[in-house]
Formats: sequence, structure tokens, C-alpha cells
Amino acid sequence: MNDPVEVWCSYTGRWVSGFQVVDRRPDGGVVVARDPSYPLPAALPSAFVRPASARSPGYFGHGRFER
Repeated sequence: MNDPVEVWCSYTGRWVSGFQVVDRRPDGGVVVARDPSYPLPAALPSAFVRPASARSPGYFGHGRFER
């Protein structure tokens, strides 16, 4: 877990960086959070989550986030 990811935002039509995976559900849903203590309230479909690119803000190349 704690993999850096980008999340698809249907409102803006863009991938948003700065999230990490905190749980993977048996049904394929992915729970993400900016802070592991405060995950988003609903799991996202796996198609709405992708690995963070090295160019993404919040990705530091070591699988961890800095504050």
C-alpha cells in the first residue's frame, strides 16, 4: 500500500496527483487518500486510479509523500 497514484477527476477532466493507495477492496475498488488518516469516503473504480508519473507533484520516486 501507500503507492503514489493519480486519481481521475470527472469534474475537471484531468488526472489529479498527490494521492496514495490505502486499501484495495475485493470487488476491485481502490481506497485513496492524501493523508492515510483521512481516506476518501468511497472506494474508486480501479480505472479511475493510475500510478503517479515521475513528473507528478507529490511523487518523490521512493513511494512516499512529503508534507
